[in-house]
Amino acid sequence: MKKNLFVTALAFLALLSTSCSKDEHSRSISFTAACPKTKAVETTTSSLQADGIFWWDGWFDGSNAFASKTATWDDANTVWNTTEYWPDDYSKSLDFWAYAPDAFGTITYAADHSTMSFNYTPLSTGTSVAVEQKDLIVAYGGDNTFNQVGHVDHRVPLEFNHALAAIRYKVGDITAYSTYAQRITSISFNDLAASGTCVAATDGTFAWTPSTAKASYTQAFGGAAITTGEVLNDRIGGAMLMIVPQTLTSANTMTLAWSLDGVAQTSRIKALNTASGITLEAGKIYTFTIGIEEREPIVLEVSVADWVEEEITL
Repeated sequence: MKKNLFVTALAFLALLSTSCSKDEHSRSISFTAACPKTKAVETTTSSLQADGIFWWDGWFDGSNAFASKTATWDDANTVWNTTEYWPDDYSKSLDFWAYAPDAFGTITYAADHSTMSFNYTPLSTGTSVAVEQKDLIVAYGGDNTFNQVGHVDHRVPLEFNHALAAIRYKVGDITAYSTYAQRITSISFNDLAASGTCVAATDGTFAWTPSTAKASYTQAFGGAAITTGEVLNDRIGGAMLMIVPQTLTSANTMTLAWSLDGVAQTSRIKALNTASGITLEAGKIYTFTIGIEEREPIVLEVSVADWVEEEITL
């Protein structure tokens, strides 16, 4: 009789354990995440999922209850999972900040969680290849509850915004010199901010203070002949130069390693051919079109990609 009671007790405990595990799993904090195709620079929803992770911080009743946590992509269930749980009181709301990759330097938050401040130094300085640079993305989701209307399967939706600006290079009309073999081996963008501090707001905007220290950033494009209209970045998988948003002036220059009819040359040219500057904004792509005039390279125009292609007249 005692043995039967003991077995029954074990079975009950096992059932209770299973029930608790299932209940805890249903209360796990999880996310859906999107990197919109708005002004996208490098990270997309697909590439974020391929990386398989982002970091997040969360607040409950005003306290930083979840610090430096990770969300891991579950491809089978198409959800970002965590090992953290909602509070027992389902009516309590949580605020979340999320970010990727883990390259933001020191992160601080306002007392009311309304801003996220960080410092950032690009990985590629000097002559390092720009493809090593990271596209910083940030998302905010406030006042979330476990049973919130519109949250499918209790998942908190996050929409990431791009914190950096991107630069790419395009070949202009070079038909006037089509009888010559023209090549651009590499381009160095000089006198750019070497780092910066940023305040990210809950509305997805970024306020940057670029450093006064400057750096040069180089991208190599190989020795193949260039053609009119070619985007040089496509030669290296579309990788763009990712930089701290800042204002460019006529003091900014580019150094081109190039050749005309087999004669290798190095030219230092102005990035802008006007005295008025351009303020580079977070999440936008700036395309510098390089042409050949009077047998010398020159920046012909700069365009910015937003929802539509906009022209900046220089």
